[in-house]
Amino acid sequence: MKNTASNRRIWLYQVNRLLSQEEEDLLNKEMQSFINQWAAHGTPLKSSTQILYHSILVFEVDQNHETASGCSIDSSVRFVKELGKKYGFNAFDRNTFAYLKGERIAFTSVQDSSLAKGSKVFNLALTNSGEFENNFLINFEDSAWAKLAIDNSFKFSL
Repeated sequence: MKNTASNRRIWLYQVNRLLSQEEEDLLNKEMQSFINQWAAHGTPLKSSTQILYHSILVFEVDQNHETASGCSIDSSVRFVKELGKKYGFNAFDRNTFAYLKGERIAFTSVQDSSLAKGSKVFNLALTNSGEFENNFLINFEDSAWAKLAIDNSFKFSL
């Protein structure tokens, strides 16, 4: 099978704040150590990792070599949660998202998402590198965050 971008599975974890350079350096070492032992049913995963925009942890697996299993994916989620506890961030906060405000990264809540109108946001729903290369930065208005903001604006009580 040809090694194409769509054969490389990705997981994106956006933390709820900017990381310092020192934190990034430490996280990169820990993330590298994790992927060096990351395996699916005892078979090592051919994987890589990086941190983007001082706030997005990226894990990538070459599925031509071995496909990540449920257990291996669960282990990566546990690992990211442990990193969050250690470094004081939350990578699973779905009420906060980052957007580009000019060249700067800013964070806002879904409730205050009007701050991101007209900006680019990070599409965290991507599952492979092909999608990532073409659709990582998208207009806020085309994002899941905009849809969530609309859904939240229609709250009412009976």
